[in-house]
Amino acid sequence: QVYVHTDKSYYYPGETIWFKGYVNYATPSWRDSLSHAVYVELVDRTEKRVVMSKTLELVNGFFDNDFKLPETLTAKSYYLRSYTNFSRNFGE
Repeated sequence: QVYVHTDKSYYYPGETIWFKGYVNYATPSWRDSLSHAVYVELVDRTEKRVVMSKTLELVNGFFDNDFKLPETLTAKSYYLRSYTNFSRNFGE
């Protein structure tokens, strides 16, 4: 499982989404061996399309970064999706 935390509950166009996260494997020692990258995506909830995405390095199972939202981004509902290649084996 991949967990992501943001600094706020909602954002406006032009703002920055700061986030950090971690992977939670059944065995903590797997953090360094199963996945070396995490994929984070900003997804349009209604159209189900990826608006922005990043591939980040996992360091001891942790990651952090940000998305700078464009001023032209349409105000509607979006969500952050995060996963590793390993977690893709288990469906959505």
